[in-house]
Amino acid sequence: MGLRERYGAREHHLHERCFYDGEYLIDEVREEIQKAEEYIKDIKKIMNRS
Repeated sequence: MGLRERYGAREHHLHERCFYDGEYLIDEVREEIQKAEEYIKDIKKIMNRS
């Protein structure tokens, strides 16, 4: 999945569903946070190549 798609997926699950809709299961939130952390690591790797 590309960076834009990964960002959109995290934004949808963590911001829209959890924050606005109040829909969450703690294990799913933990998984989404882990995915967000991996996304941030990947962005940092790209930035260091520039």
